[in-house]
Amino acid sequence: MEFISANPTGPLTLGNARPAFSADTLANVLTCAGYNVTREYYINDGGEQIGRLGESVLRRILQQEGHSIDFPEDLYQGEYIMEMGKIIAERYREEDGKICTVADLDNEQLRSALSREAMQMCLGAIKKTISEDLKISFDVWSSEQAVKDSGEIEKVLTRLREKNLMYVKDGAEFLKTTEFGDDQDRVMVKKNGAYAYIAPDVAYHQNKFDREFDLIFTFMGADHQGHAPKLTSALKALGNDTEKLRMMIVQFLAVTRGGTTVSLSKRKGNIYSLKDLIEEIGYDAARYFLVSHALSSHMTLDLDIAKEKSERNPVYYVQYAYVRLQSIIRKAKVQGILPPGDLPAELTSQVVIDNEAETALALELFRFPEVMEDIATSFAVHQLPVYAYDISRAITTFYHEAPIMSETDPVLQKSRLQIAIAAHNVLGRVLDLLGISKPDIM
Repeated sequence: MEFISANPTGPLTLGNARPAFSADTLANVLTCAGYNVTREYYINDGGEQIGRLGESVLRRILQQEGHSIDFPEDLYQGEYIMEMGKIIAERYREEDGKICTVADLDNEQLRSALSREAMQMCLGAIKKTISEDLKISFDVWSSEQAVKDSGEIEKVLTRLREKNLMYVKDGAEFLKTTEFGDDQDRVMVKKNGAYAYIAPDVAYHQNKFDREFDLIFTFMGADHQGHAPKLTSALKALGNDTEKLRMMIVQFLAVTRGGTTVSLSKRKGNIYSLKDLIEEIGYDAARYFLVSHALSSHMTLDLDIAKEKSERNPVYYVQYAYVRLQSIIRKAKVQGILPPGDLPAELTSQVVIDNEAETALALELFRFPEVMEDIATSFAVHQLPVYAYDISRAITTFYHEAPIMSETDPVLQKSRLQIAIAAHNVLGRVLDLLGISKPDIM
């Protein structure tokens, strides 16, 4: 399961966080369903954007040195570029006695080294964000540059040539992807001998098939939507069973505060980051909201609602339902109705369904395996927070209409307590799968 895979040219944005939380939650569900899931990050460190990053940093260094030079709009504009420039320029002076000049804009060796250093700084920041803010752990970190250096691209091209699926036109080398469902044949090798954009991706995905996964997920942004069919066609040409491949297209995310859209642009530099979001609304709310919409649909996150401590905020509502169950169980232990320590698997075998609230909650509990199976086969992970809200609504009604601690009939009291324990177990499991905390009090 490959996800995020953001270019190492700046901080992660909320556009990256949406697939991150959704993919990680789906991985949790698939693990629960019995799959052995590998979480993987593909570092896009071999493309032209790394050169633009280096030029961005170099031009900021030169401006900080007092040189009057322009800064094209297609370069990276964020303040983080200036900060990296300060750090790198200081290291150059201290370690090498080097002070950058305008002539260095034509120094390919320096620009290449600076690009790689800036990329490593961005990648380090991304890894820190993933670990500390997203709280996600990747099993594998793959690299586009490593794919290029390993010779895997040439091996793939050789296989395609041997199958007579490549041809030369206008000096470039094309793959016959139209024979495998694409709307046009694709350039694999440009006329200058450089690999086309798609070539490293084909080799990287071939590596995924070579590792013999039962399912292969690639999460990509809506701006890469057109990349999916040509990549799939190329992998078919290589003889792979592309039914195993799931291209998960993530539509755009908008964030509003007070009715005004918040900028998420990395290139322009006005970045509302994942850290900003978590500091403003909290980790649990961020994760819940970003998982709660189908990835195939555009999403608008209202920060004002996400911060509310009321029933308008679904994550608050869900966690409060769990707290209510915690309170019931805690009181039952104090009064000796439940033993101390772990909850018993079965408190009573005489479960009595006495009113509509109990019936509604019991039916929601029985839905849990069905919801899990559906997500594990449809991969529509947004169904999980929807189910969490549905079961929380049933718990809230049950809490009000089927009192437990004040019930005088011991058989009915234990029966309701048994239902409460079952609801506690199911909702707790759902919160674990969502990666959301289970508060004891609120």
